[in-house]
Amino acid sequence: MNPMHTKFAPISGWFRVAVRGLVILAETGEICSSGAMARDLNAHAVFLRRIMAQLVQANIVLAREGRDGGYYLARPAECITLSEVYLAVKAVEAHDEAACPLRENVPLQRALDEIAVEAEQSFLQVLSNHTIASMRQRAADR
Repeated sequence: MNPMHTKFAPISGWFRVAVRGLVILAETGEICSSGAMARDLNAHAVFLRRIMAQLVQANIVLAREGRDGGYYLARPAECITLSEVYLAVKAVEAHDEAACPLRENVPLQRALDEIAVEAEQSFLQVLSNHTIASMRQRAADR
């Protein structure tokens, strides 16, 4: 996917749910079903499973099939950066947005896309300084 044609939406619903879901997994320290996570997040289970599938594909979480199945962190929360999470869910979210194209002023859109790529690079740099563990600690401190 060409980064010049994706929209920069740093704190999107997908990203928020992904981070919150990962914090739940870090707090439980064990397998957690999508149903239980969806209740804790007040999110639809199907939406959550779509997000978790992206996190599995990015090797951020592991999934166990079956009746006692669910999700768990693929590595310690201290080793999962927010930039990884953002990049894992960004592609699918951009695809969902592309399903509803708008008529746009093409030169203006190109200019905005260039600025968005620049902003995204700065955003990713900031996210790489934070982990799921640091988010868990920040939430606990509040």
